[in-house]
Amino acid sequence: MALTCIDGRIADVVHQELRREWGVDFVDVVTLPGPEAAVPELPEQHAVWDALRISVQRHGSSRAAVVAHTDCAANAVDLETRRDQVRESVFQVRDLLHGTDVTGWLVDTETGTMEEVA
Repeated sequence: MALTCIDGRIADVVHQELRREWGVDFVDVVTLPGPEAAVPELPEQHAVWDALRISVQRHGSSRAAVVAHTDCAANAVDLETRRDQVRESVFQVRDLLHGTDVTGWLVDTETGTMEEVA
């Protein structure tokens, strides 16, 4: 499953890269603006957490990715801060989804490439 930004510019690359990386046919997707900045601020009871749990518990997702991107309208920070936010979000998602492999990714909107950062 991918927890990613609502920005449509990154949707295709996120799906393609995670399917390739994980060797799966599909990836559940949960979106919200600037997830790397939003995750630390989410209350314990939130629809995003519910969606992640459903993906694991009902759809059998064993992997999760927090995916951010450059040039995010919802989170205008420098690149290193964004990477740090992704790493922190990965830790929080891991705490929620015990036993799930959680990684962090950054999509470069200019090149369409995706790099693992956590």
